[in-house]
Amino acid sequence: MMKRLLGKKGWLLIALGLAMAWCCQPAAAYELEVNAWIDGYSQLIIQGSTVQWHNLSWTVPGWEPATSGDPPPNYPTILTTANMGAYNWTPDWPGGIFGDQMSSQLTGLDLALAAVDQTVGFTAVAVRNDAFISQQPSAANSYTLIVDFDDDPIGGPDWYTVRLDYTAVPIPGALALLGPSLLGLAIWGRMKIFSR
Repeated sequence: MMKRLLGKKGWLLIALGLAMAWCCQPAAAYELEVNAWIDGYSQLIIQGSTVQWHNLSWTVPGWEPATSGDPPPNYPTILTTANMGAYNWTPDWPGGIFGDQMSSQLTGLDLALAAVDQTVGFTAVAVRNDAFISQQPSAANSYTLIVDFDDDPIGGPDWYTVRLDYTAVPIPGALALLGPSLLGLAIWGRMKIFSR
């Protein structure tokens, strides 16, 4: 009965309408909280679904020098999103725990940074000295976000917590145009049928 009422072209119009509704979703707002044990100056680099530390001076994030012969603690970087909750990431440091070096990479970040020019929002939740975004993602830097954590002038490590708000549209612009284009074709086809 329903098939007879709508016909093939009716179902096509419904499918095109659903495609248009899906493609034209509003911009999504994502939130990522970063909690890290910082002693010195370090940068957190986020590109797509990958995260990596670049330690620039003093002790690498998560570590602090041993005292009284005890083994040094190694605290994870805690990444928290609404979707996956808190994830404890303990990166590897091939060059030891001091100085200028890159950490291992975390892959599969729950809320991937979209490959579009955007301005990521920043909130310093708990910061002893300074933390800020030094590079916003754009085509010129392969959509790479860099967040600086500066504990260099102060002796000893401390916990730093920052929140990042991604404001980019998760669907590329070309795909968002697909829905209206298909709807236009459907209307044109419908007009041709009625003109017969």
